[in-house]
Amino acid sequence: MIVASLFHDVAKGIEPHGQYGATLVREILNGYCDISEIEDIADLIHCHQLRKKDTNFSEYVKIIQDADLLDHFGTIEIWMNFQYYAYADKPITESVKFYNEQFDGHTMEIRNLLNFEVSQQIFDDKITFQKMFTDRLAVEAKGEICI
Repeated sequence: MIVASLFHDVAKGIEPHGQYGATLVREILNGYCDISEIEDIADLIHCHQLRKKDTNFSEYVKIIQDADLLDHFGTIEIWMNFQYYAYADKPITESVKFYNEQFDGHTMEIRNLLNFEVSQQIFDDKITFQKMFTDRLAVEAKGEICI
């Protein structure tokens, strides 16, 4: 599972990256692991991005799925949001608008995909932080200060 976790995004950017990652990891690990280990690792990588609650998934797949989702929230999500709006040459007010109008719906969809209660708790903590940060961002983007 550790190897699959390390390689789960090896084909990120080539979609579906789970499928391509499974193929790529078979090549990369050839000679380093036995065939059954490689197939187990490839299966985990292939399934990590499938976003549906499926009781047929192994616990290992579910753990990697949750870790993959959790990785995109909290400080990382804020950084990705800023990067997107900066690249698009949009003002900070557009980022604030996203958080005010779209973020809550998006987060509830993602939360419902998490497989474990502990994952939901971690997610809630990350979202609480983001809300505090983006509330402050909204105030400062207007040129106001928080006292």
